Amino acid sequence: MNTKGARKIAETAALRFLKERIFLTRCTIDSAKTEYETLKADIKETMQAQHSTDILKVNENIYADVFAKYKKRQQAKFEKLIQPKSKKVTASLANEDKWVVNLSSRQITSTEEQLLKKGLAFAVSPQKLPITEIVAKVETAVKFIDPVSADAARKDVDSILQRARLPKPNTTREMRDALKTLKNDDSITILPADKGSATIILDSTSYEDKMTELLSSGPYKMLKKDPTDRMCRKLTSTLLALKKDKVLDEATYKKIKPTQKQPPRIYGLPKIHKPGIPLRPIVSCIGSFAYNLSKYLADILSPLTNCSEHTVTNSSEFAEFTSEQTINEQESMISFDVVSLFTNVPIEGACSTALQRMQSDPTLSERTTLMPEQIVELLEFVLRSTYFLYRGSFYEQTEGAAMGSPVSAVVANLYMEGFEQNALPKCPSTCRPRVWKRYVDDTFIIVNNSEADGLLAYMNSQQPSIQFTLETEQGGKLAFLDTLVQRHEGGKLSTSVYRKPTHTDQYIPYDSHHDKSVKKGLIKCLFDRAARIITHPPELPKERAHIRGALYSNGYPRRFIKNTFKKKQPPRDQKVFKTCTVLPYIDGLSQQLKRRLEGHGIRTVFRSDTTLRKQLVRPKDPIPDHRRSQIDTDQGRPTPIALADRARPGQNSLIGLGRAGLIGSGNLALPGTARRPDRSRPPSRDRSASQLPPTGN
Repeated sequence: MNTKGARKIAETAALRFLKERIFLTRCTIDSAKTEYETLKADIKETMQAQHSTDILKVNENIYADVFAKYKKRQQAKFEKLIQPKSKKVTASLANEDKWVVNLSSRQITSTEEQLLKKGLAFAVSPQKLPITEIVAKVETAVKFIDPVSADAARKDVDSILQRARLPKPNTTREMRDALKTLKNDDSITILPADKGSATIILDSTSYEDKMTELLSSGPYKMLKKDPTDRMCRKLTSTLLALKKDKVLDEATYKKIKPTQKQPPRIYGLPKIHKPGIPLRPIVSCIGSFAYNLSKYLADILSPLTNCSEHTVTNSSEFAEFTSEQTINEQESMISFDVVSLFTNVPIEGACSTALQRMQSDPTLSERTTLMPEQIVELLEFVLRSTYFLYRGSFYEQTEGAAMGSPVSAVVANLYMEGFEQNALPKCPSTCRPRVWKRYVDDTFIIVNNSEADGLLAYMNSQQPSIQFTLETEQGGKLAFLDTLVQRHEGGKLSTSVYRKPTHTDQYIPYDSHHDKSVKKGLIKCLFDRAARIITHPPELPKERAHIRGALYSNGYPRRFIKNTFKKKQPPRDQKVFKTCTVLPYIDGLSQQLKRRLEGHGIRTVFRSDTTLRKQLVRPKDPIPDHRRSQIDTDQGRPTPIALADRARPGQNSLIGLGRAGLIGSGNLALPGTARRPDRSRPPSRDRSASQLPPTGN
């Protein structure tokens, strides 16, 4: 407890412990002196005077040397303790000058820059406890466990929330004021860079102009009206027909049918590494009518990918592959990159490839009850659902698969596998590659020195919409994914970690309001990636030194890094949970909730809702008011988010948080659903809600 009385008790106890330690040390010294004098007398008594004098003199010299050595060491420790604490200056290896890029006409103050340099992933300590949301989420979760455990969980949560306190702030008052100023300034648009973790500041007018240019010059056309209702009715009708024919069971139907009607929304991320700073279009499909169906189709089709000898699933697999390869002087390393793969995948060809794979897959029936032809029908519908909302108007992408749809990446990968299987066997012997390894739209190739251009021309002639660009090795090195492939004497190849010029070495700061497990996971991820990717031993110490320098720049203490790196992760207990809940992270409170809820069979994970990205990055259109419904009519109850959103002013007291507070007749009292007071009982003498810590909506 951080109170004046508690601190005084702790100081008194520490002083008493110190006095006791001094007393015991003095007793030990006195005992040693007595033993020394006894041994000295025994030596003089049993030996000749000359010999005893010589021995005692040598012993005293040794004692003096040892005493001086230890005295010097203890004095150094003492001087270090009494010196005022000062932060160690560590040479930074991170590109801190790239962390914030101001391309706007607005002058950024030093405090604003200091705040933004923490990165958009930085989570600010909350100023209000989100009790309403926690209660709503817990109440939803306990419906899936037995009544006895549910009541126990409610009581545990009630007990914890009544004692809850706000965490310590991790920003200064000036930073919090700067955050408010940036949030309220509509003249600027704050965005993450397309590549790297830099924070980009643009004039809002400049951002709008770039988006307008993107939509007018790209494969998009404006629609006359919102197609959401029409497409939603069409999809519902198709799914109902499949359910009526008993092809879809009730559970699957409810899982994939449209439950929300938010339109997909487009925004752009600045490509600061390209002239003119163009924008990369990103379409957010989360909450759209076909999003659940798209995820379902992705789960069906994903096992069909990466079955080709020409694909790699990740950089670790690629590093292992290249370590077994050799290259001669007559060969070159090159890479191909598909130009705008998603918007150029021919939907008919992609669906045809998916159909062929499913028809030859003996395990398809284990993942779905749908026939391949029915899956393809749904797949084509999703891929052609390419409309989106921007500044109140609706647009449609006229070419390729829907951006932002979970199944689009799977289908693009499937199509490219089919493309390779058709093109590579027919490749002329004059330009046939010896090695062809692809990850989605990037391909690593080893080909004869004079055949690179011929291979490029041949591959670009196969399908008009699929065009490749070429990059050749420089100085015996070639970047592929996040690896740098290098040739050595004797033709051996090795890989090391590659960082693009836009890389900033910016990670979640140590003082961010995230759980320690997130920060430990970041450290382990960086060091583990280095160990997996680097196949040339001399490069590993260099990479580890780089990682440590980057972590120091992000505020991570040396001891924390060292302990996390060396500590082996114990095997996790494969505990089976009955349900799961996702709660907002609050330092101190979340750890208690996790222990109690998981003890009742509720797996508990946390998210940070107060990141700078969530507070400052708002490039997407707001959801139209008539599309804001969060009610899942099939389940007959509001979702947790809806419960929190429906909290009415004046009812945020939860509710009383007294003895009859959160727990009453077995349910957590939710805003808008408060129970009538029991008139037969005297009023509680506990504190009123107005005396409690503030609660969040």
